[in-house]
Amino acid sequence: MNMKNKVFLILAGALMAISLVACNGSNPDESKSNAQPESEDSQDEKQDNNDDLENVQSESDNEGQSDDVNNQNDSDDVWITDSISIDNNGGHFLGVNDNLIYYIESGEDAKSKSKLFGEYINSYCGTSKLMAYDCDKESSELIKEGTFYGRMYALGEDIFVNSGEGSSDEYTIFATVVNPRTKNVEVIKDEYVIGGDSKGDYVVTEGEYNNESTKLYVRKNEPAKLNEGSTSDSGDNTGIQDQYTITSITVNDFAKLIGIEDGYLVVAIHGEDTKRIKCYDLNDSNKEYDLGMVPDRELESFENYPEYEQCVINDGKVYLRICWYEGTGHFFAEQAFVTADLKTEGSLTKIENLEAVDDNEEEPDLFKVENGKISLVKGIPDTAYLDYVSGDYGYFDKSGEAVKCGTGFGIKYDADGEITFMNECAELVNDRICIINNDLIRDSDNDIGWRYAYTRKHTDIIFSQIN
Repeated sequence: MNMKNKVFLILAGALMAISLVACNGSNPDESKSNAQPESEDSQDEKQDNNDDLENVQSESDNEGQSDDVNNQNDSDDVWITDSISIDNNGGHFLGVNDNLIYYIESGEDAKSKSKLFGEYINSYCGTSKLMAYDCDKESSELIKEGTFYGRMYALGEDIFVNSGEGSSDEYTIFATVVNPRTKNVEVIKDEYVIGGDSKGDYVVTEGEYNNESTKLYVRKNEPAKLNEGSTSDSGDNTGIQDQYTITSITVNDFAKLIGIEDGYLVVAIHGEDTKRIKCYDLNDSNKEYDLGMVPDRELESFENYPEYEQCVINDGKVYLRICWYEGTGHFFAEQAFVTADLKTEGSLTKIENLEAVDDNEEEPDLFKVENGKISLVKGIPDTAYLDYVSGDYGYFDKSGEAVKCGTGFGIKYDADGEITFMNECAELVNDRICIINNDLIRDSDNDIGWRYAYTRKHTDIIFSQIN
């Protein structure tokens, strides 16, 4: 395998690993890249391999449809407000009530934007549409047009997602709140979305960093049932009205959200001379607990900026994988696992002697927590996988073992060795593996050294039932 392809596969694998961690706080512009198309032979091969898929939503299939045509659902089809269940909160596909999956579809102007490595979903590119896929009807409908991008977080019956404004070279990022039932959109100009919990009870946004402190805003869903027959503010007879309580937390120095769950907010504090993990108990007036210092790297390196990639908050404890990367290629270099009692200061402890499940030293290990015990696994349970080399896709079961569901994807090349097709995302939502496939066009004018740039010729959204 030549260096160019090896680098591409490593970075693509890193993107996939990130997409599988739903509760991780993430930078709203966490990847910047570009994309390209495939040959007629590979397109025919892709079609043959997709024959067994449940549904393929081509972005062009939805063009030319008006808001009115796409929104002829009864309100209950779009969101059932009195019994909401959330799946894959914080993903690029957001499941609601077992039968709906929300996702973002790029506009034509966004496809023409050039990105390094063909990575788009976590970067603002231009116009887009918030879509809802109905698992029962096997069809998608337009919810709202905008400039949405990145991960989505449910709070009550609303969806929090970042949007952009301006050109793809000079733009501002801000939080938007979309109500799929009413189609109302609220813009929060001075904040952007950075995380949420798995249940849809909390969403965290960040205000402007002023070089001295970080302002975090935590919104908590407080559903308030109305009397039978009464109406909500929107005038609909929904029988329920969601309300938010908003708490602001000012953290000295630069703060990065690690996770939020069960009323615990966990952040990393990066000061001038120290890096620490802190917890805020949202159920106890945001009481602060200094859990301890982030461990230093074991290998000597001038790069010592840790990234917090997998977080599990369970039974009053936090379990965390910390990784270090090197070079402009963002190559994995080192990892550490730590745990702490969330209400005990100084309890952060490094976990040693975890038994490896494979000998792959080019990617970080994954873990699960069961009955208070942490163990390494091949994959995070109940998440999707897609092998970029073999093209196989599937999911990891409760034990972390891979269950293959199909094949035919992965990275494809033309006769000159140029990448022409790549999967950008694969996530397990509502018993369906949701995949974004991009046909890519090389854009050499925007290459940066060995980092190749691409635009998109075409995008397919795949929904494949796991059984």
